[in-house]
Amino acid sequence: MEVKNRESHTFRNISHLFSYLSDEFTSIDKPFNIFIVLPDSNVTIDSVQDIANKKGIYFEIKEKGEKIYTIWLGIRKKQLEAHIIQLKEFWLLLTFDDSQKARQSVKSFIRHTSSLISLGYVPSRRLLDFLNELRKNYDITLHESFIRTEKETMRKWTKSHKKLSDNMVKRMKNIEGKWVAITFKAHIDGFEKFHCRIYEDGNITFYSGDFRDFYSTILLPYSVVCKDISSTLSNRERKSWNSEILLYPISLQLKRCLNRSDLESLSNKLLKRYSGGAFFMGNPLLMMTIIDNNNGSSFDLYAKEKNIEIVPLAKSTSASLSNLIQTITDILPDAATTNFS
Repeated sequence: MEVKNRESHTFRNISHLFSYLSDEFTSIDKPFNIFIVLPDSNVTIDSVQDIANKKGIYFEIKEKGEKIYTIWLGIRKKQLEAHIIQLKEFWLLLTFDDSQKARQSVKSFIRHTSSLISLGYVPSRRLLDFLNELRKNYDITLHESFIRTEKETMRKWTKSHKKLSDNMVKRMKNIEGKWVAITFKAHIDGFEKFHCRIYEDGNITFYSGDFRDFYSTILLPYSVVCKDISSTLSNRERKSWNSEILLYPISLQLKRCLNRSDLESLSNKLLKRYSGGAFFMGNPLLMMTIIDNNNGSSFDLYAKEKNIEIVPLAKSTSASLSNLIQTITDILPDAATTNFS
């Protein structure tokens, strides 16, 4: 069902939304997108609206239901209708708008309001582990995947639709590159339960199936993983204790040694998105200072041989750190093949 005007979708509460998705919603040519939003402590929808107004970004609260808001948000001329469900640890932003438009608009809006809210993030290997865990309850068949390598992002279709297995997951983890998104179907005793796509950047697309089942076994557990990753990246600012400087770096491990060309490419691409500076030394070694202009977070970065170390400085948010990790692994996808520590 396409959104024709602002009266298209308003919901009194979560049960009303679920009833619509279970009984009335047909997703043919119109998938349903959900984004996992992680608010900082004490952040409210009203405070997001306040910062949007200060930055000249369009954000309108159209209707307040019971723990669900109908909103309109937009960057420049792109506007979309969405619904925000407020849960204890995270929010769910849902929209019926076109997938490409939804991803562009939501990610841009979140980037401009990153001092208050951020999107979830699940590293490539953790994404595969999550998919593998689903095999406890379902037969999982892969249908489509997006893999980013250093040269391109490849879209692959699985013609045979084989069931996911331990060996298949191992092979997927060993591929050169990172898994950006995976489309799959979940079955029980041969009956399809739902069809969806999960992304590394906190987005899930629901195509068809039992939404209540999808909500409890995919959406909520995936959101918890996003929250866990965010917690891992939180509270890593540089601290001083008894005249001692305490650092809490993140290390990305690669399968191969970085050469001078890799380091120059990494430096050039990061400085197109962030403020800062870069210094090259022998061996080769890259040292950078990186500043996130959206919220003032700053980091030192050291890249040498098979290791990239990110050191949060005096001000650092989990949102900025996760965005930096995603940016680095977009440039050097091999860095996404191992869990960061």
